[in-house]
Amino acid sequence: MSESQERVTRGLELESVILNSNTFVNPAGINIYGLVTDIEIFEHIDLPYITGQVAFIDTERLYDRLGFDGGDSVTIALKQTKSSKRIEKTFIIDRVISTVKANETTELITFHMIEDIAFISRFINVNKSYSGSPVDIIENISKDYLQKEIINTGDVYQNKLKVIVPNMQPLDAMCWIKNRMTTRDGIPYYLFSVFDGPALNLISLDDMLNERPFNTKAPFIHGLHNLYTEIEGGVFRNYPIMKYEHKNVDDLFGLVEKGLISSTYNYYDSHAGKPTKQFLNAEEPLSTLLPAKSDRRHNMPFNLEIDGDRINEKNARKIYQLSQSGAYEDGTNRFRSYDQEPGRGHIQKAYNRSMKHILLKETMRVRVSGAGFLDGTNHRSVGSIVRLGFKSNKPNDSGLRFDLKKSGDYLIYACKHSIRAEKYDIELECVKNASFKNDSFLRSGQ
Repeated sequence: MSESQERVTRGLELESVILNSNTFVNPAGINIYGLVTDIEIFEHIDLPYITGQVAFIDTERLYDRLGFDGGDSVTIALKQTKSSKRIEKTFIIDRVISTVKANETTELITFHMIEDIAFISRFINVNKSYSGSPVDIIENISKDYLQKEIINTGDVYQNKLKVIVPNMQPLDAMCWIKNRMTTRDGIPYYLFSVFDGPALNLISLDDMLNERPFNTKAPFIHGLHNLYTEIEGGVFRNYPIMKYEHKNVDDLFGLVEKGLISSTYNYYDSHAGKPTKQFLNAEEPLSTLLPAKSDRRHNMPFNLEIDGDRINEKNARKIYQLSQSGAYEDGTNRFRSYDQEPGRGHIQKAYNRSMKHILLKETMRVRVSGAGFLDGTNHRSVGSIVRLGFKSNKPNDSGLRFDLKKSGDYLIYACKHSIRAEKYDIELECVKNASFKNDSFLRSGQ
């Protein structure tokens, strides 16, 4: 498609939106990109597929003639302006959200779509035995049923598993195995898909948090204006946060209630007839996940005491769970069953659950310009680290110009790409476990 035919949206060129169906005579489908008014793409770190919705104006009886009976495909192709890297992703229309008449001959059609692998997975039942490391099992399930590449990082603690997938869809089976994966320190793994890449990502939380922010030299700032003009000669490059939402955060009470801060976990092995008791102190995995640094502090009040005991040492809850071991024991110790750990009892399970919830204690939702996010080369959405700054309420107090509670380096947990004729914005849902002790990180560009 020539440049004159492409629709340019503030740094983004929408090349095509191809509708296709097995009922079409032309296998190339129909390009409706000139009729599209809105495209929204959703990514989430807890989902192994992406979703979206498209709205278009129908003045040619497209909805009537094409049917939209379910299972039709949509292939979206776009690229960043002046970039040669093309991003293309295929979706399946899973439902029509609405049809609204603007007048007698014009109708706005809005449909919801899911990534093609999610639709394909829904029609497949897996009832099969797999053995090996959790990564091997996930890769083999993907290879057998979805032909999807898995990008993996980290050192998985669990190994030599043997499982029988109990009548599950391929993606559900892969997530089931992923939920058993931790690092040696009990840090969880995530399996997710992204808009700007063809593979599924299987990455540990500590690997993601150890990445550098992609925008250290140009952080996203809210309320900056000319804050640094006097002291730095105006040499402070940044991009504005157009809107933010910071609510329902720091729910320590809820974390304690769920047994995620300090609890005794009692596991009963129904096969061996043996109980195992272990104490969860959330400070232990968190200190491994985010080692104490001179310029940061954890967002957990572990120094808070109740009746003379620190909250992470208080036995706030007693949790009982059944487990099973030795299901595949043949005397060679070759394989472990789904619930078995290589050692140290079951504390990794408790650490895994605790860290997944503590990660969501401090959340921030921001909307920024999408320029530069989809360059086709550098991944900058879900699973990446972004640097955010928020002007303090009293900027002249003790030389601090930024709110240290809200500012910091965040992990992008979910995002929404909003592509419209007039602009391309991206909404980021971010999480963080630590805050900086001063605002020099926003000035240094490091």
